Amino acid sequence: GGSRGGSTSTAVVFGATGVAGFSEKKEECSSASDNCMKSGCCRDAGYTCFTKNKFWANCNDTCSRGINLQDPKEHQTPWSCDVIGEKGHLMCGSATENCMESKCCKNPGFTCFKKNEH
Repeated sequence: GGSRGGSTSTAVVFGATGVAGFSEKKEECSSASDNCMKSGCCRDAGYTCFTKNKFWANCNDTCSRGINLQDPKEHQTPWSCDVIGEKGHLMCGSATENCMESKCCKNPGFTCFKKNEH
């Protein structure tokens, strides 16, 4: 990512659970087995809410348009793979990257929080 004019804040990823920061959104976000149509966000770092149809959307790390053969037979209808919510969840920060915009971490058990104003 490039720099944006006027913004000098930095957020970093730390390997600790329960650290105060941007984690308050996780409670309202959907798990990988839930319909994320209404929440528009995913609890798991690196996951994005992808639509299947106008009734169902699911959190996953990737999505391929068309029929997913891993779906149960009765639900093997095409996925549209449109993104609901912020696409930034695909670009969560690693332990060495700025996570100020995504507010999520690639590394399980890590939390993103603001380090300082610079």
